[in-house]
Amino acid sequence: MVINLATGKVFRKRLLHGWVLAPGLLLAGCMSADPVGYISPAALAALPEGTDLRTVVRRDDGCYFIQTEDELSGYWIRVRDESGTQVCDPQ
Repeated sequence: MVINLATGKVFRKRLLHGWVLAPGLLLAGCMSADPVGYISPAALAALPEGTDLRTVVRRDDGCYFIQTEDELSGYWIRVRDESGTQVCDPQ
């Protein structure tokens, strides 16, 4: 059964695509609403204005990088503070 919300009409229809859609909806509920991982206050302060936080990566050594699609920069840009030191969390 399908209900047209604009007109309120009810249609009887076989919805085979619902069997495909339902698992996708269930899996979508398992995804995190916040794709951004932990970013330290020091790293946040050092990021250039307007940086998309989804592109910020914290490696296992605690150092932060910005992931880019620019081939000239090697795909990773180090996050540096005002003095030019790379921002890393203490280990």
